[in-house]
Amino acid sequence: MGFVLAYGQFPVDSGLEAYYADTSFEVLPEGAAIDLGPPLGMPMLVSPDPGERLFARWAIPGFRAIRHTKRWHR
Repeated sequence: MGFVLAYGQFPVDSGLEAYYADTSFEVLPEGAAIDLGPPLGMPMLVSPDPGERLFARWAIPGFRAIRHTKRWHR
């Protein structure tokens, strides 16, 4: 089975931005979330923990990590 989205997070100011960008991941700005609504057809956001940034790579051609700054509470 393949994947639709590979993502993770890392601490802000850790210096890992360049590493993930060099390995074909899109590094999102601090506080940004990934909107899974368009590809999955349901309202869902993946948000980073406080002090973290997300990185993502879609397996669907043409998709990008859609940025939102809205935080959902757990």
